[in-house]
Amino acid sequence: MTRKPLDKDDEATVLTMSRRRCCICYGLNKDARLKKGQIAHLDKNSANNKLDNLAFLCFDHHDLYDSTSSQSKNLTKKEVMTYRKELHEAIAEEWKKPIQIGFSTLKTGIEGHYIRETEHENSELTITKIDANQYQIDGFTIWGLSNPNGPNSGSLEFRASLDNNTLRFEDQLENDNYTLELKITGDQINASEENVPGYFGLNASFNGEYKRVK
Repeated sequence: MTRKPLDKDDEATVLTMSRRRCCICYGLNKDARLKKGQIAHLDKNSANNKLDNLAFLCFDHHDLYDSTSSQSKNLTKKEVMTYRKELHEAIAEEWKKPIQIGFSTLKTGIEGHYIRETEHENSELTITKIDANQYQIDGFTIWGLSNPNGPNSGSLEFRASLDNNTLRFEDQLENDNYTLELKITGDQINASEENVPGYFGLNASFNGEYKRVK
C-alpha cells in the first residue's frame, strides 16, 4: 500500500491539538506528559489522511496499536478515538487557565478590572479567579465627587460561583437584606442591587454598567 504524504497543515493540527501527548497514555493511565511519538492512522490505512483518522501516539503505543495479538484483545479504533476526544477536551480546558509568567498572570475568561464613571460617582470592580468556578470580587465606589462636604464611599469584598454568567452577593442583615448581581457579557458588567439605604454610605452604590479596562 502506497503511503500518501501527510499534509503539513493537517500534521500541525494533530500535533497542536494533542500538544504531543499520547491519547492512549492519557486514556489508560491519565498520563498527560509530553512524549516522543508519531502520528498514527487509526484505520491502519496509511493512505487515509483525514483528520478524524489521525492521532498522536507515543512510540510504544503506536507499535502496540499496529500489532496483532492472538493472546489478548487489541486496542480498537473506537477505543482510541474515545481516548483522543478525552485528551483534547482536557487540554482545551487546561489551556483556558491563567498562565503564571514571572510576577504577572495572564488573565482569561471574565477576570479583570471593570470601571463605571458618571458625573457624580466612580465605581470599580476587580474579578480574580480562585479555582475552577470560584471568583474573588473586590469593589470600591464613591459618590459626590463635587460635593463640598466631601464624597461618600464604600467597599465590597466577596467570593462567588459563576452561574449563568452571573456572580451574586447577599448580605443578610437584621431587618433587611442587601443583594448584588453582576451579569457579565463580554467586556461589560451590568450590576443590579437591592440595597438597604446607606449600606455603602449616603447615595453610594455599585448599581450600573461597567466596562473592562484592557
